[in-house]
Amino acid sequence: SVSDNDLSASFTNVRKPESSQVAMWDAMVVDKVASIPHLLEELLLVEDPEARSRVFDTSIVHKVLFNTDSLGDGKWLIQMLDKSITVQKQKILDANLTGADADTAEGRAFQLQLKVAQDECRFLAEGAVFYLEQVSELNIQDDLYVFHHVRMHQE
Repeated sequence: SVSDNDLSASFTNVRKPESSQVAMWDAMVVDKVASIPHLLEELLLVEDPEARSRVFDTSIVHKVLFNTDSLGDGKWLIQMLDKSITVQKQKILDANLTGADADTAEGRAFQLQLKVAQDECRFLAEGAVFYLEQVSELNIQDDLYVFHHVRMHQE
């Protein structure tokens, strides 16, 4: 049987990882998380703005935002914006529905489809803009940190 003294002695002999090891593990975790396909896209599609903000305020997501793997090929972000623009163009093209056409079952169904598409695309555009705002805010914070750090070392 192992005594309490033996246990505490074995725990005190356990070496803590060096800071370089921790930094390496941290970078590896960020790389793995950032390489999850469509992760940022899915996070941007969180409908509750407060929940989405809480997720994007976590340190792991901050680090993932600056990892080049997190965007993949970037096509999904362009598609989010492009889909919104396409619906807006469609709205302008279909604005020629007259009042009489809107009173028909077909006209009302079309107006409902257009409204649903507009809401979805507004949501997608808001997600893309939110992403850009988050990256910009983190860039500003990083710039301020570096500026402060440089100033402290100059004094």
